[in-house]
Amino acid sequence: KKLALPSSQSLSSNWLLKYELKRNKIKESDLEIITNFPHHQSVIYNVLNKRYDAGVTREYLLKKLNTNSTRIILYSDPFPTAPLVVTKNYPKEIIKEIKNAFLKLNPQNPDLLNLTKDFDNEFIHGFVEATDKEYDIVRRISK
Repeated sequence: KKLALPSSQSLSSNWLLKYELKRNKIKESDLEIITNFPHHQSVIYNVLNKRYDAGVTREYLLKKLNTNSTRIILYSDPFPTAPLVVTKNYPKEIIKEIKNAFLKLNPQNPDLLNLTKDFDNEFIHGFVEATDKEYDIVRRISK
């Protein structure tokens, strides 16, 4: 009955509220409390400390815990993380160089984990070029 969510601006939060609850014929009013926290780690903390019954967070954060005190009950379909974007008027050559530098850090690079070992966990698996179609899930959820 008590649900912990990341930021209301988070795709993870909106995925559950606007997509999964509807898909499973659950209304927000069926829940006693829904609270948005500023960070995914805050969601985990509140669920682990039994202040909330369930929460939405990123899988890699749970794997990092190495604890048996949580259970994953639902996964989202895969969706891309936040895109790296530049303004339209930015010089094309600089955009190309920056893009090439990121794309060298791709999942097929045998040195990837060594190169990204100090990166945030969200980025340690490298970068791939995304297409507009990969963001269709974001559009569906935001309707």
